[in-house]
Amino acid sequence: MLNDVCEKTAFICLIRSGKDISIFASGGTVYNALSAAQELEGQGISASVYNASSIKPVDNEAIKEATQSKLIFTVGGHTIMGGMGSAIVEAAAQMGPCPKIVRLGINDEFGESGTPESLYEKHGLDKAGIIKSIIQYKI
Repeated sequence: MLNDVCEKTAFICLIRSGKDISIFASGGTVYNALSAAQELEGQGISASVYNASSIKPVDNEAIKEATQSKLIFTVGGHTIMGGMGSAIVEAAAQMGPCPKIVRLGINDEFGESGTPESLYEKHGLDKAGIIKSIIQYKI
Protein backbone atom coordinates (compact mmCIF):
# COMPACT_ATOMS: atom_id res chain seq x y z
CA MET A 1 0.00 0.00 0.00
CA LEU A 2 2.85 2.39 0.74
CA ASN A 3 5.20 3.48 -2.02
CA ASP A 4 8.07 1.03 -2.30
CA VAL A 5 10.73 3.72 -2.16
CA CYS A 6 10.61 7.29 -0.97
CA GLU A 7 11.57 9.61 -3.82
CA LYS A 8 14.14 11.48 -1.73
CA THR A 9 16.36 10.82 1.20
CA ALA A 10 14.63 12.81 3.90
CA PHE A 11 12.97 12.53 7.23
CA ILE A 12 9.50 13.23 5.83
CA CYS A 13 8.46 11.25 2.76
CA LEU A 14 5.41 11.87 0.58
CA ILE A 15 3.66 8.51 0.31
CA ARG A 16 0.38 9.67 -1.26
CA SER A 17 -0.28 12.73 -3.41
CA GLY A 18 -3.42 14.84 -3.11
CA LYS A 19 -4.51 18.41 -3.74
CA ASP A 20 -6.92 19.48 -0.98
CA ILE A 21 -5.27 18.65 2.33
CA SER A 22 -1.96 17.34 3.64
CA ILE A 23 -1.63 14.86 6.48
CA PHE A 24 1.67 14.31 8.31
CA ALA A 25 1.75 11.11 10.34
CA SER A 26 4.36 9.24 12.31
CA GLY A 27 4.83 5.73 13.58
CA GLY A 28 1.71 3.61 13.92
CA THR A 29 -0.56 6.42 12.77
CA VAL A 30 0.86 6.42 9.22
CA TYR A 31 -1.28 3.45 8.17
CA ASN A 32 -4.37 5.03 9.79
CA ALA A 33 -3.76 8.33 7.97
CA LEU A 34 -3.23 6.56 4.65
CA SER A 35 -6.41 4.51 5.10
CA ALA A 36 -8.34 7.66 6.01
CA ALA A 37 -7.01 9.47 2.92
CA GLN A 38 -8.16 6.64 0.67
CA GLU A 39 -11.67 6.73 2.14
CA LEU A 40 -11.81 10.54 1.98
CA GLU A 41 -11.06 10.35 -1.76
CA GLY A 42 -14.46 8.71 -2.17
CA GLN A 43 -16.01 11.70 -0.40
CA GLY A 44 -14.36 14.19 -2.74
CA ILE A 45 -11.42 15.14 -0.49
CA SER A 46 -8.00 14.59 -2.04
CA ALA A 47 -5.30 14.15 0.62
CA SER A 48 -1.54 13.98 0.50
CA VAL A 49 -0.01 11.79 3.20
CA TYR A 50 3.52 12.28 4.51
CA ASN A 51 5.40 9.74 6.62
CA ALA A 52 7.30 11.76 9.21
CA SER A 53 9.80 9.11 10.26
CA SER A 54 11.79 11.61 12.31
CA ILE A 55 11.01 15.02 13.77
CA LYS A 56 14.53 16.40 13.69
CA PRO A 57 16.06 17.80 11.68
CA VAL A 58 12.92 19.47 10.34
CA ASP A 59 12.30 18.74 6.65
CA ASN A 60 11.47 22.26 5.46
CA GLU A 61 11.10 21.16 1.84
CA ALA A 62 8.24 18.75 2.63
CA ILE A 63 6.54 21.25 4.92
CA LYS A 64 6.80 24.01 2.30
CA GLU A 65 5.24 21.66 -0.26
CA ALA A 66 2.35 20.91 2.13
CA THR A 67 1.62 24.61 2.67
CA GLN A 68 0.14 24.59 -0.85
CA SER A 69 -2.81 22.60 0.57
CA LYS A 70 -6.02 24.14 1.88
CA LEU A 71 -5.46 22.57 5.31
CA ILE A 72 -2.71 20.60 7.07
CA PHE A 73 -3.25 17.90 9.68
CA THR A 74 -0.63 16.24 11.85
CA VAL A 75 -1.40 12.83 13.35
CA GLY A 76 0.93 11.56 16.04
CA GLY A 77 0.49 8.84 18.62
CA HIS A 78 1.95 11.05 21.32
CA THR A 79 1.32 14.38 23.01
CA ILE A 80 0.45 17.27 20.71
CA MET A 81 2.66 19.61 22.72
CA GLY A 82 6.33 19.47 21.80
CA GLY A 83 5.98 16.71 19.23
CA MET A 84 5.83 16.37 15.47
CA GLY A 85 2.84 18.69 15.14
CA SER A 86 4.58 21.45 17.07
CA ALA A 87 7.71 21.12 14.93
CA ILE A 88 5.64 21.39 11.74
CA VAL A 89 3.70 24.42 13.06
CA GLU A 90 6.93 26.18 14.03
CA ALA A 91 8.60 25.47 10.68
CA ALA A 92 5.54 26.56 8.69
CA ALA A 93 5.29 29.80 10.69
CA GLN A 94 8.82 30.68 9.57
CA MET A 95 7.79 30.29 5.92
CA GLY A 96 5.16 33.02 5.85
CA PRO A 97 1.44 32.65 5.22
CA CYS A 98 0.23 29.08 5.39
CA PRO A 99 -3.04 27.18 5.78
CA LYS A 100 -4.49 26.27 9.16
CA ILE A 101 -2.63 23.39 10.81
CA VAL A 102 -4.64 21.01 12.99
CA ARG A 103 -2.70 18.80 15.39
CA LEU A 104 -4.26 15.45 16.27
CA GLY A 105 -2.71 13.54 19.13
CA ILE A 106 -2.90 13.07 22.86
CA ASN A 107 -3.81 16.15 24.84
CA ASP A 108 -1.54 17.34 27.65
CA GLU A 109 -2.44 14.63 30.16
CA PHE A 110 -0.93 11.67 31.96
CA GLY A 111 -0.30 8.63 29.80
CA GLU A 112 -2.17 5.37 30.10
CA SER A 113 -1.74 1.75 29.10
CA GLY A 114 -3.61 -0.17 26.45
CA THR A 115 -3.21 -1.67 23.04
CA PRO A 116 -2.16 0.78 20.33
CA GLU A 117 -5.48 0.22 18.56
CA SER A 118 -7.58 1.00 21.65
CA LEU A 119 -5.55 4.11 22.45
CA TYR A 120 -5.71 5.33 18.84
CA GLU A 121 -9.49 4.92 18.93
CA LYS A 122 -9.84 6.68 22.30
CA HIS A 123 -7.82 9.69 21.13
CA GLY A 124 -9.30 9.90 17.61
CA LEU A 125 -6.13 8.69 15.91
CA ASP A 126 -7.67 5.68 14.20
CA LYS A 127 -9.02 5.88 10.65
CA ALA A 128 -12.54 6.85 11.78
CA GLY A 129 -11.24 9.53 14.17
CA ILE A 130 -9.00 11.07 11.53
CA ILE A 131 -11.84 11.16 9.00
CA LYS A 132 -14.21 12.72 11.56
CA SER A 133 -11.66 15.43 12.39
CA ILE A 134 -11.06 16.25 8.73
CA ILE A 135 -14.75 16.24 7.74
CA GLN A 136 -15.63 18.84 10.37
CA TYR A 137 -13.47 21.40 8.55
CA LYS A 138 -15.69 21.16 5.41
CA ILE A 139 -12.95 21.35 2.81
